[in-house]
Amino acid sequence: MCVCLQVGALSSQSSGEVDPHDGSLTFLGRVLSSLPVDVRLGKLMLLGHVFGMLKETIIISEYITVTAN
Repeated sequence: MCVCLQVGALSSQSSGEVDPHDGSLTFLGRVLSSLPVDVRLGKLMLLGHVFGMLKETIIISEYITVTAN
């Protein structure tokens, strides 16, 4: 769950206090949850789409996935 907080998929505050094990799903979190990839790679591809570089970020994501296995 900490990774979700790091990429902005979860909001870190609920009822005024910060709890690293609780939070609400953000818009980014809802989009990332629909992708069948790791959260970090999903965010990379999403930002690639936003900045008009989707093809390049998909290639980078594929390389990271292949080298990690």
